Amino acid sequence: MKSDLLFIIAFVGSFSLIHPNQMASAERGKIVFTLLHDGNGGIYIIDDNGENLRQLTDHLAHDSYPVWLPDGRHIVFCSNRDGVFSIYTMDLAGKNIKRTVDAIGRPAVSPNGQWIALAPDEILLLVDIDGLKQREIHWDGPQGVTGMAAWSPDSKRLAFTIQIPGMRNIPGVLNDIYIVDITGENLQQLTDHPAQDVYPAWSPDGQWIVFQSDRDGDMAIYLMETDGANAKWLANGRRPEWSPDSQQIAFVSRRGGVPGIFIMDRDGGNIRLLVEGGDQPSWFGSKLAVSGAGKWITLWGRMKRGERIQ
Repeated sequence: MKSDLLFIIAFVGSFSLIHPNQMASAERGKIVFTLLHDGNGGIYIIDDNGENLRQLTDHLAHDSYPVWLPDGRHIVFCSNRDGVFSIYTMDLAGKNIKRTVDAIGRPAVSPNGQWIALAPDEILLLVDIDGLKQREIHWDGPQGVTGMAAWSPDSKRLAFTIQIPGMRNIPGVLNDIYIVDITGENLQQLTDHPAQDVYPAWSPDGQWIVFQSDRDGDMAIYLMETDGANAKWLANGRRPEWSPDSQQIAFVSRRGGVPGIFIMDRDGGNIRLLVEGGDQPSWFGSKLAVSGAGKWITLWGRMKRGERIQ
């Protein structure tokens, strides 16, 4: 017993010497995101400490909404590179690009890797990863324009938004967040507010949902329990995305005159810039991964100086 304890102490001590900026012996998390450049959207990847930036796509089309497959080796994204907007997959070198289904918008990949959820018109649509099977989700209850699907960690439920019919693009339109089983059963309304409550994201530990809302005037990030209780303002911003350990949130904002992707703790504290000009972040990594006090970089400044991004 004593020898085991001494080994653990020695191991932790040696790890701290080798990795002084990390708090856990886990693989570094990675964030994939988009950046507008020369009028088109390109997809990039970066470590969640701001290092090892790489550009994955460089196409005349608009590549957007990148999200991870659970294997950590492939990315799903939306593009009009073949003339119509479709959902594609690619590897981490930006190669082996395969078209899955014609669709536009943010794809949501189930944690079990079986389905891509989309929100066309007034239904939810599940498409298998190979694009060979499709399932429509219908429910009894409020009907309207759907959007922004997000999976529960057990791959059995979806959070999404419903917009009142006939009110599209009208200021002040009611847009609320719901959850439903993938069978179409157990529809539950989480928010009921005369504001734009959109872009839900379910924490990997299953305890929280973050979303963006303009309920206090400015578009901001809020945290609530999975039954919609105790909604709490965290920070001004949009497009929230959880870290793999459910302790941090990536989001898009403009702070100090600088637009880009920021990271904050789950309680809204410790906000720092990850990538200037970035948008639509998606986070992947071990649930033990944490961001250390590493080097944070500015991408847009490098691009303006004409530096090549490797």
